[in-house]
Amino acid sequence: MLLAAATAGLAGAVSSAAGTAAALFIARSAAMGSYTALYIYTPEAYPTRVRSIALGLNSSLARIGE
Repeated sequence: MLLAAATAGLAGAVSSAAGTAAALFIARSAAMGSYTALYIYTPEAYPTRVRSIALGLNSSLARIGE
């Protein structure tokens, strides 16, 4: 996320359109990569029993809005 923030800040300082596009592309790629890693790692940090209870609870609560 620090790389994403740094390159997004750099995008404002670049004067060419191609440089700005490249900096924003790198920033977006870095942000997506960190969220993907977090999405994959987070469920593994909890035991299966806790994950199944949370999934069931979320599924039940989601059906209330239907």
